[in-house]
Formats: sequence, C-alpha cells, structure tokens
Amino acid sequence: MPFEINNYFLRLLVFVLGTVIAGFGTGRALHYGILKFPIEKCCQLLEKRTKKTFSFYRYSVDIVSVILSISVSLVFGLELFVREGTLISLLLLSYVIGKSKDMTFIHFQSKRFDLEDTIGFDKD
Repeated sequence: MPFEINNYFLRLLVFVLGTVIAGFGTGRALHYGILKFPIEKCCQLLEKRTKKTFSFYRYSVDIVSVILSISVSLVFGLELFVREGTLISLLLLSYVIGKSKDMTFIHFQSKRFDLEDTIGFDKD
C-alpha cells in the first residue's frame, strides 16, 4: 500500500523540501568533485572562463528549457506540462545548488575529491 498525500499544500511543502535536499546534495557533490553532472559541469566550466556566476548559467539553462517546453506545447497543440512544480524547481533548485556548491563548513573542510588522482590518470 503506497503512501499518498492528498492535501495540496502539504504536497507542495514536500516537493519544496525534496527540491532543497536535491539541490543541496547536488551542490555538495559538485563542491567535492565527486560527481560531474553534464549541465552543472558545463555551467562550472563557463563560470571559470567568464565573469558570470554558476547560478547565472544554471538559471539560463532552466529558463531556456521551460521556454522551449512551452513553445513546443503551443506550436504543436500539446498539453502544457509546465506547472507550479516546474516553476518552483526553476526558482529554487539552481539557487540551492549555487549556494551549497560554494558553502564551506568550519569543522569539516577537506580537500576536494578528484577521481582521476585516485585512479591514477594523467591530467595531460
């Protein structure tokens, strides 16, 4: 028997909490270099090579994706799938990833994990 939440506002609250947790986890994984997600890695590389922030590029990807989704739905007469969850994710996820990626903790600071160093790949 699956657990089901019927209250709309409680569903939104759980969605927001899940988005914050996912954003925090993604940001920390990026901080330590444990995982390299394609979109986030591209945004990190652009951040290093330009004067714009990671969040600027991440928001840009999200906004373009939402605009593209709305455009395709309107042009082809398809059902519109951009709803409140999409907009909450658009506003909240990139913000949380950007903040947690740069976060440092006083009691637990360690060197970033680099998989290539561990396996012994040359960086050339």
